[in-house]
Amino acid sequence: MFMNLVRYGLTQILFFFACLITVIPAHAEGAEPAAYKLQTPGTLRIGVYTKFAPYSSRATAGGKYRGIDVDIGKALAARLGLNYSLLPIIADENLEDDLRNFVWKGHYLGGGVADVMMHVPYDPQFAARNDQVYFFAPYQQERVALAFSSADTPSLTQAAEGFIGVEIDTISDAYASAAQGGSIRDSVKRYFSVNEAVVAMISGEVATVMAPRGELQGALQAADVAQKFRITKVTMTGMFRNTWQVGLAVRSSNRALGDDLQRAMTAMKSDGSLRQLFADYGVELEIPTEQAGRGD
Repeated sequence: MFMNLVRYGLTQILFFFACLITVIPAHAEGAEPAAYKLQTPGTLRIGVYTKFAPYSSRATAGGKYRGIDVDIGKALAARLGLNYSLLPIIADENLEDDLRNFVWKGHYLGGGVADVMMHVPYDPQFAARNDQVYFFAPYQQERVALAFSSADTPSLTQAAEGFIGVEIDTISDAYASAAQGGSIRDSVKRYFSVNEAVVAMISGEVATVMAPRGELQGALQAADVAQKFRITKVTMTGMFRNTWQVGLAVRSSNRALGDDLQRAMTAMKSDGSLRQLFADYGVELEIPTEQAGRGD
């Protein structure tokens, strides 16, 4: 699937559900419309992925989650006059599992579901197969990219001469391992996160890092080395997708909430606040062309 984050052990999952949600007041309060079907009245429960900087992560165990998706979710809740709480999501085998566990059904270990899930890859064919979920409000066009420090833009083959860093079990890992008939597979070094791969590049352990552009930009900004490295797009062939959209998802039966969130997101695009949230983390916003969600 478009996004396949590193999976965690059962002990970590049980701990995760034991300390699941922290409720934080929004900047504005009000009674939500009766048509909303919120898990907690007056509070928007926002699903965000764990260990997914710069979109949603926390620097220390027990610390507060921060990131672009967290800030967008908070802003959307405020625009609807709601408080908010965060539901951390540990990625499962694929997106369908994540949607089942955290949007419309719930995980077998418990913990409930989110009112809205952030950073959901959208594809019309995938959406058509998932009638329990309404996909809407795409807010970022993501693309695979290559970060490097050389003066000249390297090809993937040239980059392999100095090793390519990737996050394990991702589209970048799969493509770099299969590219050029598998001839550069031995030049691929795998890390548990894009941040770890970028740290390896800064230290000279690898010459380049292949990853989604937003994650690369966020990692370089966090390390305060964004000016020392360049980023270029990667054109992948075959079954691999070069770009994809990410947006929001709610349960299909909660369409009224989805429609109001859609309007709030449109307003954030128009007034520049969405772009500013991305810029705060050193990430370039590329607003995708709107696509119809499930149920339109």
